[in-house]
Amino acid sequence: MQVPRITRNGKGKIRLDYNEGENARVVLWEPMTGGVVETMFDGDGAILRQILIPQKNKEDTDFHLIRFINSNGIKNAKESSEILAEITLKKPCPGCGNTELKRFTGDLSDPRKAPVMPIYVCTSCRAQSYHLSDRYLEYLVDVNNELFSENEREEFAKNRSAALSELREYIIRIFASKKITRIR
Repeated sequence: MQVPRITRNGKGKIRLDYNEGENARVVLWEPMTGGVVETMFDGDGAILRQILIPQKNKEDTDFHLIRFINSNGIKNAKESSEILAEITLKKPCPGCGNTELKRFTGDLSDPRKAPVMPIYVCTSCRAQSYHLSDRYLEYLVDVNNELFSENEREEFAKNRSAALSELREYIIRIFASKKITRIR
C-alpha cells in the first residue's frame, strides 16, 4: 500500500497520489481563472473524472486538497520535496507507438477552453489522440444528465450498457471526422 503523497509545483498546482482500496489514484488540482480544475486519474493515467470547481471566497488549491483528504478518509498524507511530475497515460500512441502521452489541458485561463474529453499529445510525434475510459464516460453521462432527452435518459435507466455503447460509437465518429484517433 502506497503512503499518500502530496507534491506541488509552486504555482498552485497540487498532486495527491494515494490508493483507493487496491487501486492507485492520482488527483490533480490546477488553478484557473475563476476556479480550480480537479481531475482524478487511475494508476495508468486515464481520467476517471474532471470537475471545474468555481472559486468562492479566494479559496486556494490547498483548501480543495484538505477537503478531498478529509471527505475521503485519507490518512497520513505526506508532503514530498519531489517536483510535481506530469501525469502521462501509460498506453501506446496510435500513431507511433510511443508510450509518453501527455494530457492536453487547453487554456486554463479560460474555463470555456478546458477540454471535456480526455485528449493526449504524443511527446514523440506530437499527434493528438483521445482515451475515453468506461468510468469517465459514465461520469460524463451522470453529471450531464440534463443534456439528454427524456427518451435517452429512459434508455440509460433500462439498458445502461447498450446506451453507453451507442454513445461511445457517436463519440468515435465525431473524433474520426476530426482525424483524432482513439487510444486503446
